[in-house]
Amino acid sequence: LHVLDPTTYAAAGVRLEMAFPQHGFMFQQLHEDISPDQLPSCLPPHPFNASCIRIMNLQLEANHKIILHFFASDRKTGPSEKHCIDIEQKTPRQKQRFSHFASSSSSCVCDSLSNYLEEMGKGPGLYTDIGKKAKDLLYKDHNSDQKFSITTQSPAGVGITSSGTKKGDSLLGDVSLQLKQKNITTDLKVSTDNTVLITATVDEAAPGLKSIFSFRAPDQNSGKIELQYLHEYAGISTSMGLTQNPTVNFSAVMGTNVLAAGTDVSFDTKSGNFTKINAGLSFTKDDLIASLTLNDKGDSVNASYYHIVNPLFNTAVGAEVNHKFSTNVNTITVGTQHSLDPLTTVKARVNSAGIANALIQHQWTPRSFFTISGEVDTKAIDKNAKVGLALSLKP
Repeated sequence: LHVLDPTTYAAAGVRLEMAFPQHGFMFQQLHEDISPDQLPSCLPPHPFNASCIRIMNLQLEANHKIILHFFASDRKTGPSEKHCIDIEQKTPRQKQRFSHFASSSSSCVCDSLSNYLEEMGKGPGLYTDIGKKAKDLLYKDHNSDQKFSITTQSPAGVGITSSGTKKGDSLLGDVSLQLKQKNITTDLKVSTDNTVLITATVDEAAPGLKSIFSFRAPDQNSGKIELQYLHEYAGISTSMGLTQNPTVNFSAVMGTNVLAAGTDVSFDTKSGNFTKINAGLSFTKDDLIASLTLNDKGDSVNASYYHIVNPLFNTAVGAEVNHKFSTNVNTITVGTQHSLDPLTTVKARVNSAGIANALIQHQWTPRSFFTISGEVDTKAIDKNAKVGLALSLKP
């Protein structure tokens, strides 16, 4: 794979349209002699002589093959091109580099490709990753409040975020500061409820290890330390409160990025009882992810399903089924998402209680989003629908 730099070929009249604004066209040589954040500037094996090049199709096939179809709009000067990228044959370092390269794009195609490659290039992840794709599709960005946030960056590298949320007649706000120095990230968040949250994160303290310390003032018993370890075949997370009788949390996942099983438990050292016992199973194959979790000490079971229908338009469907044994109540939720264009996404969901939600999200700059969401009770149409607005600005 090679990069075709638009600035280099502008003089030759080559106009590139697709989706890598920082690094040019989607041909990138995956060298082994460079770091993951560097991109070689080697030329393609042959230049395209067309006046315009477009990606016509992107499909995920069995055995983790990504098929990219290219064609030149002027068929007389540029032949059709078809390239097959066998992700399974790439080394973990190559997968990481390809994922890093793809993540530089803001288009729906490359975001989908980047996410897929990230999944392919890592192990089973943490326990919180089990069923996360389906949860994000069904619930992420849906809200019935009014939210606003703006993020700026100071010359010294300090990120400042101010946000406000209107819930009914209540107005909540906070100001966050973030400072990154090498592998250490420090966050300070001051809220209108007179609390201050301090979080310090150390990435790669050792290979695969992340440590997190948090404290909320003025609560003297809110201190907590957490360790996360990611391996090719395991993901472990443990945390405990910094009190005299802390609650200890432990979760572990074993397996691969295809099949993984894990558990999540909490133990109260003061009472000597387990306050949480959960277990989960996840299966990932090509363009689908299925998961099964047992929660609430075995009182409820949750099954979820996520399926990529069309990566080119970021089209996906998801479903979640929850059964509670103590009440014998079943809850079913289904949803879908689709990108109308590279900057606009629509999502919708409905559950067995008759509650329907929908949203449309537009990205007007690479990191700024405007979201309109709504909720209606289909079993009580006479009730007023709930409408939520969210505006996130990151210049």
